[in-house]
Amino acid sequence: MDMQKQGRYLPRQWLTNLTNDVFLSIWYDWKNDGPDPHEREHNFGTVYPDLTPKPAYHAVQTLTRELAGYAIAERLPMERSQDWVLVLTNQTGETKLAAWTLEPPRAVTLVVEGPQPPDGWRLVEGTGQTRRLEPDQNRLRLELEAMPRYISLGRGRIRR
Repeated sequence: MDMQKQGRYLPRQWLTNLTNDVFLSIWYDWKNDGPDPHEREHNFGTVYPDLTPKPAYHAVQTLTRELAGYAIAERLPMERSQDWVLVLTNQTGETKLAAWTLEPPRAVTLVVEGPQPPDGWRLVEGTGQTRRLEPDQNRLRLELEAMPRYISLGRGRIRR
């Protein structure tokens, strides 16, 4: 498996397991077992033998940083079952989304009710890059990709 695919699969595994009440996820392996790129057993890790991070490491680092203190409230019903949009909330009433698709990238539009943060919604790519999303009225146009993305809505809520 190539490193980019591994980086997409690991956070999706953890989020899917949490959604389905699987509270322990094991990823084999934390560290590559060796340096040979052609030996399968040497390449399952999230870091190289010298501890240099691989994309999967950065993906998990982003997931844990972005979703610390949040719990999954629900998986939104989407038009396509291959599209995943998880709604997460914390104890202060803030909402985040974790979103991805198992299909080729595509856009979806969600309606957000409630107050918008003064500087707009914040999107964090699965690799850690951050950007602001400008609301169009109360509509959030979201590009779903294979790598989960995290969207901070402040106190906004998704309208059904």
